Amino acid sequence: MPVLEVLDTGSLVRTPCQNLAVVRNASTIDRTHVVLDPGHGGIESGSVTADGLAEKDVNLDVAMIAEELLSEQGFVVTLTRYTDVRIPIVSRVEIADSLNALLLVSIHHQGTDPDVPRSDAPGTEVYYQQNSEESKRFAGLLHEESVVKLGQFDIESWFAGPDAGATYRQNRNTGEDFYGMVRRPAAPAVLAEMSFLGNPEEVELLRSPEFLRAEAEAISDAVIRWFTTDDAGSGFVEPSFTLLSSGGGGGLGGCVDPDLGETADIPAALLEAFGES
Repeated sequence: MPVLEVLDTGSLVRTPCQNLAVVRNASTIDRTHVVLDPGHGGIESGSVTADGLAEKDVNLDVAMIAEELLSEQGFVVTLTRYTDVRIPIVSRVEIADSLNALLLVSIHHQGTDPDVPRSDAPGTEVYYQQNSEESKRFAGLLHEESVVKLGQFDIESWFAGPDAGATYRQNRNTGEDFYGMVRRPAAPAVLAEMSFLGNPEEVELLRSPEFLRAEAEAISDAVIRWFTTDDAGSGFVEPSFTLLSSGGGGGLGGCVDPDLGETADIPAALLEAFGES
């Protein structure tokens, strides 16, 4: 949670549901290189297979492995969530902006119907900010790494829709980037649909630690290349367009804050200064 003020009684924070709270005994993060955003969480499960494998859990597993890999290389990494909790998009973005993150990667797994075209290569989709060359460059690097790392696994066919590759999705009405986790952050940001929960073969892979690690390695290796090289990336495809207003989910409606631990009263002056949501 973003820290608004440090008090004698604790840290004044903006909660995931955009309320104010004073949290006692909070540990603080002063800086970060990369924010990894495991999509969904809590009551927002994302895609779910017929036998109960939930996207929210896969997203978190991959993010935590990627955090470990990057930390071993000296990067400071922060996740927008570390447990199965719902964090609205506005709060996820606030975390990255408050830490002045240099890069944000939102991790997802596509859920599709069986009519998606088949491919002999992984159909990873990486959506970048249409007006950011650095976001685009990272998307191309992540696509390259995903094809290499995931392509090592031998299955009969992958799912690969028309957006397979590095691309952007635009709201045709507003001209803005469609996905909130791409549109809103100040840092270069991408949203990656790493693989497909709609493909039974890929689901079986996603149940294996080896494949989850391969996805995490694709992310971590792309991050390292983005920071340490001028590589341009590849796999860029034509943008797609939509008339929808948002990517669905991630709003504040019905938001319930998680347990914040021990809290203290908020001074009246700070209530007035920061305002209650």
